[in-house]
Amino acid sequence: MESQTTRQNNFYPMAKRVKKTVNHFIESDNSDSFLIRVNGYSMGNANITHGDLLLCTRYEKGRSPSPEDGQIVVCLLNACPLVKRLRTMSSGWELHSENDFYSPLLLASQDKIEIIGLVRYVIKPA
Repeated sequence: MESQTTRQNNFYPMAKRVKKTVNHFIESDNSDSFLIRVNGYSMGNANITHGDLLLCTRYEKGRSPSPEDGQIVVCLLNACPLVKRLRTMSSGWELHSENDFYSPLLLASQDKIEIIGLVRYVIKPA
């Protein structure tokens, strides 16, 4: 049975057997893959829409390769989960939506950002 926190955050850890198959599919030996359900429409121009599942590889600072400019990431911004395109600027990082109705999120020095995953695949509901 999944916990209340797991349901609220739409974060779904995978069983070991499923992880092994998924990691083979994404050609990764990283066993820390997870699924997250999208809530909202801010990434629509990247073909990521409400209800989609994102297959992600867990990011750990110092252990994983750094996210690259333009990569789509799952992050916590001031404890709020987001899926955004990461842009590196001379002043630091910016988080960009893929929807013309949303402005980029410019990170201030007091903002706390934690990248928790790199999006590998989008899974659409049938």
